[in-house]
Amino acid sequence: MKTAKGVIFDFNGTLFFDTKFHIKAFKEKLEEAGKPVPDDHYLIKNVFGKPNSTVYREFFDPNATDEAVRAFANSKEDKYIAYCVEHPEFMHLVHGAPEMLDYLLDNKIPYALATGSDLRNVEFYLSELGISKWFNFNNITYADGIIKGKPEPDVYITAANKMGLDPSECIVFEDAGSGFKAANAAGALAVIAVREEDLPSPIDDSVKVDLEILNYLSYKEIFAKYGLLR
Repeated sequence: MKTAKGVIFDFNGTLFFDTKFHIKAFKEKLEEAGKPVPDDHYLIKNVFGKPNSTVYREFFDPNATDEAVRAFANSKEDKYIAYCVEHPEFMHLVHGAPEMLDYLLDNKIPYALATGSDLRNVEFYLSELGISKWFNFNNITYADGIIKGKPEPDVYITAANKMGLDPSECIVFEDAGSGFKAANAAGALAVIAVREEDLPSPIDDSVKVDLEILNYLSYKEIFAKYGLLR
């Protein structure tokens, strides 16, 4: 097996288990608009990970103006952030993630974030989750309105290139169907699915996933498999 040189993480639902808050906020927006509300499995497999602009035009108005998209995004993210703040018990990284990130940092193994979140949310995470020890805007690629969102491969290609690598030299940790497709399309060396234990698996036959995990407690075994153990 080819040896990896770097690691790329999605963030929401991958390093931070916040999917339940995104589900609640999005379903409320659909209910307010009188739109059909899909089940959680559908949202995880087919919706989450995509940029708000794509989601709004798919579910609400295919001809929406940029202004309408921004209004939706701001309202939905207001709800989402409020839920996060109301539940501080969930405001931490997934079990094993801090130790894993320390390992990458201490051993000078390149790593990056490739998230569908926008700038506002990224700044919220840097401030409220204490992740600035490991991440800054040199190794974060986010939904800036320029880079094509998942399931297009651009976010993973950009994240890898920030590390001076090709996606084929990186293992990717993801949680959503659109993210798996993006990593597959980018040519990632391996894709590791991360799943919250009480949520349905996002994996189906349309994506290639090499392993599914519930936390990062076994990160050294994964790193050893791909030649990243020092």
